[in-house]
Amino acid sequence: MIFSKKKNALRGLADIRTLSGCGTSGQEAYQMYLKRGVLEMEKLRRQKEKNSALERVRNINYRLMAIDADIDFLCQSLKVIEERTNKENSISNESVTYKKGFKLRY
Repeated sequence: MIFSKKKNALRGLADIRTLSGCGTSGQEAYQMYLKRGVLEMEKLRRQKEKNSALERVRNINYRLMAIDADIDFLCQSLKVIEERTNKENSISNESVTYKKGFKLRY
């Protein structure tokens, strides 16, 4: 007995038989519940991410207000120092009169 072997055409991935297309209504319901769970978890992650971003924005705004307050304080301090030095300079200029110029030696 001689068995002849037929030369079959090459088969590809599309030719493999699987059970994936034979889903039942129970599987479809399970898949829908699974998708719902995945979406709820993503929603929770996004809410946490949003809250974290809002907290960072609040911290930045607080720091900006603190910087503005520090700048105002420094400006007021500079004004006080300038007024004090102007008073001291005017008093020293009035009391000292120079009759001659000064000489520089090189």
